[in-house]
Amino acid sequence: MRSYEVVSLKRIDGRRSRPVRQRTTDACHCWLAQQCRTGLIVSGPLIDLRAAFMSALSFLMVAVMALMLTSSLPAQDIQPSFLMFTDPAFDVPPRVRQLPPGSVALWRKTLRRSEPELVQAAADCIAKAQTEGFPGMEECIDDLIAVLREPKLHRDVRYSVNRAIVEVDPSSATDLLLKASQSEDLPFKLLVEPALAGLNNPPAINVWVQRLKDPSTHRRELLLACQSLSTTKTEQAVEPLLAIAVDATRPADVRIAAGRAAGVIATSGSEDEAASLMNGSLVDALCAVSLLRQHTSEDAQQHLTKLAQREESVVMAPALRSLLDIDPELVLPFAESAVEHPDPKVRQCGLDAYVETVDEQQLPLIAAMLDDEHIEIRTSARQALFRLSSEGDDRDAVSELMKNHLNGDAWRAQEQAALFFAAADDKSVAPRFVELLDSARPEVFVTVAWGLRVLAAPETADGILDKVQRESVDRPSIPHGDRQLGHLFEACAVLGDKRVLPSIARLVPKDVRRPYSRSAGIWAGGKLMEGQPNEQIAAALMSRITDVDGEVPELEVVRRMSAVTLGRMKAESQLSQLRSLAGDEIHASDVSYAVGWAIEQITGERLPFAPPPTVTVEGWLIQPVLSVN
Repeated sequence: MRSYEVVSLKRIDGRRSRPVRQRTTDACHCWLAQQCRTGLIVSGPLIDLRAAFMSALSFLMVAVMALMLTSSLPAQDIQPSFLMFTDPAFDVPPRVRQLPPGSVALWRKTLRRSEPELVQAAADCIAKAQTEGFPGMEECIDDLIAVLREPKLHRDVRYSVNRAIVEVDPSSATDLLLKASQSEDLPFKLLVEPALAGLNNPPAINVWVQRLKDPSTHRRELLLACQSLSTTKTEQAVEPLLAIAVDATRPADVRIAAGRAAGVIATSGSEDEAASLMNGSLVDALCAVSLLRQHTSEDAQQHLTKLAQREESVVMAPALRSLLDIDPELVLPFAESAVEHPDPKVRQCGLDAYVETVDEQQLPLIAAMLDDEHIEIRTSARQALFRLSSEGDDRDAVSELMKNHLNGDAWRAQEQAALFFAAADDKSVAPRFVELLDSARPEVFVTVAWGLRVLAAPETADGILDKVQRESVDRPSIPHGDRQLGHLFEACAVLGDKRVLPSIARLVPKDVRRPYSRSAGIWAGGKLMEGQPNEQIAAALMSRITDVDGEVPELEVVRRMSAVTLGRMKAESQLSQLRSLAGDEIHASDVSYAVGWAIEQITGERLPFAPPPTVTVEGWLIQPVLSVN
């Protein structure tokens, strides 16, 4: 027989239940007392509906306001990376996370118990397990639905059970979810209605449309209806949404949300409403530009052109973005002032207009954006110039512009130019890369160090070696200097420059402040001494691999690269220790994979791989435990 214990479990009425211990074939353990102590469960009801409401409302308001900014800046693409992590590459499987055995069955049984605190705790466990990606929660759906159908269910329990259903499979209980949104207060609506919108649920859509038409609807429910109808793109909602957007007596956030929703749904027909708003207040203008988001008519273009001349950037940026989507030529009259605007969204629109309508005169204007203070914009400019140079006609002009920036003094443009030439494999700029190794900006000196490895120009070997030797390991490294030195060691390896080996040897002793230079240096030593074992270095590397005890163990990346280098050197003298470390099979860690790879390089023997490790995730409000007899 097993036992379970409920430790100081908070009751729905806010009182403490008495500690209970009983003999049963069920095995569970409640962790609520620990959660209360750590602040994860607040005093009072098991769920703080006010906190949930405020959190959900804040999310909704942020989402509505974020929709005003329609321009999305491009993501940063290439960045300096280390070759050592891919040569060789190890496909180490992740740990398999599992619930304590029997958890799902226990939660299902607990849902059928009479104690509301336990039912709520089980529902919370199911919801959390689903959000964390554990399989098998679908088995609980019927039990969750059965709980919801019970009469006189406490409000807190209903919320938790609804949340579990929303997380696991909202399509299995759309009628119950809709009932909750209609009969319960706002926190329930905020919980279930986005799920119903994602399912495009017709009864819910009718509720939202009627909510728009009802003048007594609460403001926050109107916001939720606008958001939901924007998701479902319900055409029948356009007319009431437009009526709200043009109504100056409505709250500003409701009008903006309605305008955004109508603009997402309708691709035509809102020109008159937009015209009535565009010369008004900021809220009017925001509604107008939102309504015209997908409109392409001549009237819409004229309205958007006027809106793009407003002083407020939150109106200007989406207006320019919509014009860009229609025809980039429409934005050219604004481009010159746009690229100088303080708002990066506006500057991005100006840059995009130049890129989409590029000619020889506009290339320098695009290149000037390489020095923009926002990384997204200067990255976008460099990406555009790279595409243009790849097309052929503009190759020479773009290359000349990029060289001017590389040779200039603006560090942002230097960084982007270095990325450009490394991606283009243009070795003509390699000497300038060497000069920039002494730049004052880490964004530059790290990038060019990486670029020198990518370009691998033989004429840069002396300059690289000089920089490596000047970076004495006896003095503290300047910020980011460790990363730069790591790239330079890799460059020496690619160039086959063995003159760097003494500098690498000095880095083998433990210094956890230098993760990149030490690991990359050790990796580079393996490339430069491939097939040529050095017993002194091999012994030093083995001491790094085995240094796992003490208060400050060796860095894992250093241990991994030490094993790789032993394999490349074919250091047979270390084979017995490598075998001892490996055991009978390779386990799921970078170091174990590297040790196994080293053994294979020395002997040709490939060790079997152990199954991925399984980790049982503990700490659930209710979970099985071993016998406490």
